[in-house]
Amino acid sequence: MSVDHMMDTTDVSVGLSASTTPTETDSEPYTLQYRTIVSGEQRSRYKEDFNSQYNEYRNLHKAIDKVSKRFSHLEEELRQQDEGTSAWQRIKSQIVREYKENLRDAKYREAKRRFHHLHEKLAHIKRLVLEWDTTQTCRS
Repeated sequence: MSVDHMMDTTDVSVGLSASTTPTETDSEPYTLQYRTIVSGEQRSRYKEDFNSQYNEYRNLHKAIDKVSKRFSHLEEELRQQDEGTSAWQRIKSQIVREYKENLRDAKYREAKRRFHHLHEKLAHIKRLVLEWDTTQTCRS
């Protein structure tokens, strides 16, 4: 597995922070932890939580996106070949091999799991903050 062709495990490690290990917050559904905002203080806490996890989310996104782009590149190479030729078969085999390597890579799987969790959680927090801001604007 070369660095040029696959996501190096250091890419994933960069995205994973100490908070990647299961915590009370991860085991507790974020929808129970983050409910409708009823005060400015609560809104501030939610924004702090969002901001404290956003960098980890972005780093994970970059690492996962690198793998996606790799597969897009291989797919484009495959399209440029005539089906059934040795070049087409070689690229297809490479796609399958790299895909299986990613499936076996525990760090990659954890990065994807953590990314999806943070994506949903941060979207939920953002929605609650926007709802609060909208209700406050309407009251003004």
